[in-house]
Amino acid sequence: MSDNAALTVKNLVGGYDIVERKQHLYVDAVSNVSFSAFKNEVVGIAGESGCGKSTLIKIIYGLIMDPLVVKDGSIFVRHEEKTVDVLSLNPETRRRQLWWKVISYIPQNSMNVLNPTLRIRDHFFEVLRKHGGLGKKEAKEQILSYMEGLGLSRDVAKAYPHQLSGGMRQRVIIALALLLKPKIILADEPSTALDVIVQRGILQWLIEAQKRLGSTLIVVTHDMGVHAMVTDRLIIMYAGKVVEIGRSDNIFEDPLQPYTRLLISSLPKLRDNKPREGIMGMPPDLRNPPRGCRFHPRCPFMTDKCYEEPPLIEFDRGHYVACWLHVKNR
Repeated sequence: MSDNAALTVKNLVGGYDIVERKQHLYVDAVSNVSFSAFKNEVVGIAGESGCGKSTLIKIIYGLIMDPLVVKDGSIFVRHEEKTVDVLSLNPETRRRQLWWKVISYIPQNSMNVLNPTLRIRDHFFEVLRKHGGLGKKEAKEQILSYMEGLGLSRDVAKAYPHQLSGGMRQRVIIALALLLKPKIILADEPSTALDVIVQRGILQWLIEAQKRLGSTLIVVTHDMGVHAMVTDRLIIMYAGKVVEIGRSDNIFEDPLQPYTRLLISSLPKLRDNKPREGIMGMPPDLRNPPRGCRFHPRCPFMTDKCYEEPPLIEFDRGHYVACWLHVKNR
């Protein structure tokens, strides 16, 4: 783990053990994934639904519950000047030592996680009570001051979740995730189910808070427009595999993997009225993924070589790709 890395994932393999027709089957959702995220960086993870993005984030956080299993790999973070492997800790130690303080998680559909019977301020108190060691009286003013510092009024603190708009509930969830100033923030579709205007405001608010804390933010979304707007580096996943990593501006200007090119070409463009084309075919069944490059059944550049798995190579400085189109010319 390099000195500047806040998080390092090495050779991570995980998925789901499921029972289907009385048979145990393994769904290969995260397959030999490796990458690093650096201090004060915004990293995006992109790909179609079902490519393994959310599963990867859950494993990084250590939220590993049946049927999710981890078969191999390591996840390193820094805690109290030490390098810690998240997967080496038991669940209780993870919750006590890492969650909220070192790693915080904004789950998908997070607006539904607020307890409808508690006022907003009581949600913050529960976090401080469990992880900050503060009593209710001591915590009250700290909570109000913190919320006001993020632009959330005292009226929001007194409200119940159902009294707030969707955008305001999402701001509350993000504020909860940042309460103990975590070094790493994992955000899984943080602006989903919101209209475009509210979505933009939420993302800008999250980025401003992340910069103020100096944290590392990892944003998961299938929306390539969001990645273009907020991320510094981008990780492209397909069928559980990482197929491209690089600076976001480099990837949008010169995508190397055919899958990445097709994802970007599906974005609408100003003053371009041509219909957008989707990617032909369907993602593979991860109970039995295709051999070699997993994208080859849908790839317009497919050759016989694609039945072998391409390595993830550094094509240019900091720009990695897994595709035989680029490996064979080196």
